[in-house]
Amino acid sequence: MAQKRVVSSSTSTPCLPDINNAMQICFSKVGLNPDLFDSYVTKFPDAVIGENEEMAHLFCRIRPRLFECLQRTPDDCPEAEYTMASNGFDRKSMEKATNILCLDVDLYIKGLNCFRNTTVQTDSCSDRTHDQDTNQIDRQHQMPMTEETGFQKLCIKRIQNLECRLRVWRDQCKHLNSVDLKNEIECSLLPARCIREPAIQTKLRDTCAMKNFGRELRSDATSPMLTSGNIIFMIISSLVLVLGRKL
Repeated sequence: MAQKRVVSSSTSTPCLPDINNAMQICFSKVGLNPDLFDSYVTKFPDAVIGENEEMAHLFCRIRPRLFECLQRTPDDCPEAEYTMASNGFDRKSMEKATNILCLDVDLYIKGLNCFRNTTVQTDSCSDRTHDQDTNQIDRQHQMPMTEETGFQKLCIKRIQNLECRLRVWRDQCKHLNSVDLKNEIECSLLPARCIREPAIQTKLRDTCAMKNFGRELRSDATSPMLTSGNIIFMIISSLVLVLGRKL
């Protein structure tokens, strides 16, 4: 029987500085301010692709090179996946989320001010889940836990936090389409292991239901019927039809 890996209940992980440094180097290498990476987990996590329109468009232009670089960052740290996910940065989820955002930059920018102005309320959501974690850790006397248990706790905390923040945004923000976009982005940012986590499936079905994303009310660019792949397919189909008629 395979031995279950154990993760520390401590927030200090020796390999984390190396991972963070490698990530920041990638941001610098492609021409982005490395502070943008820090904002994902510390300063202003709502500014996923930048805090203004110019930064957002720059990010969207060079994001393929950025994620190509991030894909090469060291993964030999035994706790890399858990460490990065618990700090809010899962590379595959981040790439998926930024692809969605870059299709609707204007709507993303419209929502930023409200998300920034509600940080006090949304921070209280994080404090609430942190207090719950602290109480549980006290009860367990900070005993080590398996990787499976660690991810389960992480995923439960992430979905509870998201539910709380969405209530704040839907109550406070006037650009509800921006909140719908934010809803989709936050669900896309959940690590793949959280999407598969049995303990949160009911909450996932409610919070991350397609109807909550408001795609039909957003710009045509974000419509699932008009993705770049579908557009190319329609162009090719039209050419084939025209050529067929000529033949």
